[in-house]
Amino acid sequence: MESQRAIMEAESINRLTELAFLFIPLSFAAALFSMQVRELSTSPPVAYFVAFALPLSATTYALRAVARSAWLQETKQALLTNIRTFKSLPPGARIPNLAILAWLFDHLVIILTEPIFQVRYGQFGMNTRLANYLACWAIHSLWR
Repeated sequence: MESQRAIMEAESINRLTELAFLFIPLSFAAALFSMQVRELSTSPPVAYFVAFALPLSATTYALRAVARSAWLQETKQALLTNIRTFKSLPPGARIPNLAILAWLFDHLVIILTEPIFQVRYGQFGMNTRLANYLACWAIHSLWR
């Protein structure tokens, strides 16, 4: 009995959230177009309001749909697992901000420096992956 009531409340809150994602952008657009400022001294046509409010509502609702998607949740879990593995943290452990920054730095350095080393060292026949690894190791050593 109690669990059914909790489920019904959760469903009603979900419906209320759905409505809020539609009407909050609309009320923002209405407030924006009803301001008494010099630029809007003459009332803009209703078509301007519709052209602004509908894409704003659609974009907000689309962002909500993406945020709740299974794909994003799976990607987030895979990323967190990758960071935990990188820093040798146990599964489910909290990830410190410095661990996230170290992981980002490690991956961004490789992504950003690889094209540079392909141009500079590829023409000399040197293994670009090796050159990239050595450069990343040197930068990592300096950063730590």
